[in-house]
Amino acid sequence: MLLRRIEGEIQRRILTPYLVHDDYGWQGLSHAERVNNWNPWCNSNCLATFLLLEKDQTRRLQGVAKILRSLERFLASYGPDGGCDEGPGYWFVAGGSLFDCLELLWGVTAEKIDLFHKPLLREIGSYLPRVHIAGDYFVNFADAKPRLAVDAALLWAYGAKTGDAALRALGASSHGKQRVLTVLAC
Repeated sequence: MLLRRIEGEIQRRILTPYLVHDDYGWQGLSHAERVNNWNPWCNSNCLATFLLLEKDQTRRLQGVAKILRSLERFLASYGPDGGCDEGPGYWFVAGGSLFDCLELLWGVTAEKIDLFHKPLLREIGSYLPRVHIAGDYFVNFADAKPRLAVDAALLWAYGAKTGDAALRALGASSHGKQRVLTVLAC
């Protein structure tokens, strides 16, 4: 009974609302305003949920197609320099979550969806090494702190997929240090 309840709640609270509503500001589907970092972060969680739990193939494809449209809006709003407008403290929910989406899509499509060669994707990854000072210090602004605990594996993987040696090196140099994962609610 527990599994059926969980599946029902996921359908009711995540999958069906995602398919039905275009008015979540982070989706960028019904608003002319600039899309913020919540877009890839929320979309990465919805994408994983659609891929893992949606049994209806038509609904799964509808969900993935809508996520792709939403991610396109996010990328269209991103500056060509790849800079995260809220600083490196938010990069992991913006660029990092975008990488998560693209990695999922790359895997489930047998590498047919492969955007890692796109210059903007490389620039988004290159942002972190550009604002790295030393150790766990980054040039930060807004409400973020200057010290970041980074996800070394994510940085290395992003750098490997985009051919960015500096991002791979930042990931490798951070390997084995204490990691702090911050989970924010959509």
